[in-house]
Amino acid sequence: MSNQMLNCLESKNIPIFNLKHDTSNVDLITIRNVLKQNGIVVLKNYYSKEEVVSMKEEIKKFDEKFVKTKNVENCSGDFRLFHVERYSALLQRLVSNNDLFNKIASFYKDPRHFNKKLLLNKLVYDAENITSSGGGWHRDNHHCQFKTLVYMSDVELGNGNFQFIVNSTIKDIGIPPHWSYNDTRYADETIDDLLRDNTNDCKLYDIIGEAGTVVFFDATNIHRGKVIEKGERVALTQYYFT
Repeated sequence: MSNQMLNCLESKNIPIFNLKHDTSNVDLITIRNVLKQNGIVVLKNYYSKEEVVSMKEEIKKFDEKFVKTKNVENCSGDFRLFHVERYSALLQRLVSNNDLFNKIASFYKDPRHFNKKLLLNKLVYDAENITSSGGGWHRDNHHCQFKTLVYMSDVELGNGNFQFIVNSTIKDIGIPPHWSYNDTRYADETIDDLLRDNTNDCKLYDIIGEAGTVVFFDATNIHRGKVIEKGERVALTQYYFT
């Protein structure tokens, strides 16, 4: 790990780096190596305060374009707008075409061939319904999937934060013995058993952070958006696919 990145390291349990709005300390090789080992890297305060304000103002323009998702696994029900980069030059420049993001994604995807789409997502607490982002516990697929998540609101425990289980790829634990409705989505009981047994050193982490926090993660690990209990969570998710 480079000395610059080491100075930004906030947590040793999971690689969380606080950049304090200064990206000059970002080291691509370090991020790639940490991703290979942990499957996740969190960069707090990646964007400048001015960029965060501009992005938030831009996002307000799309409230009427949101589409509410269907109930999945007795949760979900968030609001989504795919391909938001087509409607916003600002979000395209700062997220979809971000040079660092693309270089990190190329570690997982051949840069000559991968395509991208940017999702704008809003999750709002509703006392009458159980709501989350993306349904319950799942992998995106078993073999190769990478994403970049950007919080666009301050996310604390209870705001439907992102949850990630390290050492939970198919190479680490295979396919758990029971699931919700296919072999990439898992019942809560399956995950409880997995974490209780912990034979493969699987650990669950809650990812929280202020607006502007960036999360790079290998989506072949098991993860979910936690059920929201208060407030709202607004986020951008960059998908990379071939």
